[in-house]
Amino acid sequence: MNYPFCYEPDALSMLAVEGVKHFILSHADWLPVLQEGKMFGILVVERDGDLGYLAAYSGQIDILEDDDFFVPPVFDYLQPDGYFKQEEAVISRINHNILLLENDEANDNSKDIDNLKNERKSRSQALQQWLFSHFIMLNANGERRDLLDIFSDTPIKFPPSGAGECCAPKLLQYAFLNGMRPLRIAEFWWGESPKREIRHHLHFYPACRGRCLPILSFMMQGLNVEEDPQQSYAHSEMNIVYEDDWIIVVDKPAGMLSVPGRLSRTSVQSLLQERNPNILLCHRLDMDTSGLIVAAKDEATYKHIQKQFLDRTVKKRYRAIVLPKNVDSFHVGDKGTIDLPLASDYFERPCQIVDFEHGKRAITEWRVEAITNNQSSTINQEVSLLLIPHTGRTHQLRVHCASVLGLNAPIKGDPLYGVKSSRLYLFAEYLEFIHPADGRRMRFSLK
Repeated sequence: MNYPFCYEPDALSMLAVEGVKHFILSHADWLPVLQEGKMFGILVVERDGDLGYLAAYSGQIDILEDDDFFVPPVFDYLQPDGYFKQEEAVISRINHNILLLENDEANDNSKDIDNLKNERKSRSQALQQWLFSHFIMLNANGERRDLLDIFSDTPIKFPPSGAGECCAPKLLQYAFLNGMRPLRIAEFWWGESPKREIRHHLHFYPACRGRCLPILSFMMQGLNVEEDPQQSYAHSEMNIVYEDDWIIVVDKPAGMLSVPGRLSRTSVQSLLQERNPNILLCHRLDMDTSGLIVAAKDEATYKHIQKQFLDRTVKKRYRAIVLPKNVDSFHVGDKGTIDLPLASDYFERPCQIVDFEHGKRAITEWRVEAITNNQSSTINQEVSLLLIPHTGRTHQLRVHCASVLGLNAPIKGDPLYGVKSSRLYLFAEYLEFIHPADGRRMRFSLK
């Protein structure tokens, strides 16, 4: 089976997806609800020499519950007269009573309110424990573990909300229960993109790491699963743009890590430290981004340049090619500023989301440099942008370009926020800072 956290859908997967699309479109009454956005998944399976596929959707949705085209949930806890619904109703009544007491200004109800809040907390925790203990997951070896047991081995120790309800666990569970051998798995988004995260209609996405990595790591035991494709990258060369006794500036190729990470890959830092073990990178670029990086050859130089980055006196400029949803809204010379706060998406790392409550402010200046003309169609027309980040948040430029609250124009080749291709068309072309040793203004530019 393909590796569910990084894959390219093959021909069999695409045939199965076409079957799901046809089934959805044949139910016109579903479309208004599904247009709001839902993740679907397929699993190509083999049993007794016959090929077929299973289909699933993430979470639960009323209009699809009674249709046997999709596999059932691992544990159906939403039965109207079931324990979960009964306890949920009790907690709702407690919430209602707390609200009544809080609005009663004539009496001191603080003790009663505290008692009710403690009861609510106790019942909620017990209900969560009960719920996750009933999600009994099966693997290819016939072994079973509930979600409480699976997540006890992780740093968070307790299953997050929605664990076990994504497409991949549902599909594998049904296949194992029915003697089917999983061959290919794929998940795709249907409908509009949420405003916080970035999803595109009919685009494929990997299984989420936050909820699904611990679960699938158990469920895939006993399966013959392909190696993570990202582990096979072997790029080990980069161009040195400038070097002296204090600093070294390099042109990082797309696909190379800046610093060592979870992937078994060469990084800019590891390559430079083969030359000089004291070298430290003063900043980073995303793995998929190419362009200029400066490194320091000693601690004092590193701290000097780091302070320039923290004080935001370093000047950076990027080039990007984007694929707008509406190319008619872009004109050469258009410019503006995007101010959208970003936070890490815990369940979809390394992705970032727009988060107005907990996110850190992120500011990007942009200008349209060119538009590729296509006389036959406006679909996939390319726009060349100049991007100047005034903050340095993770994936800032990629999210600001792709988000419906930003430019609504994913960067070409973006595997996380757009459509993957041969490379990400984002290029750190200009870098300017003060030399720590002599105060010279250093300017570097790549074309």
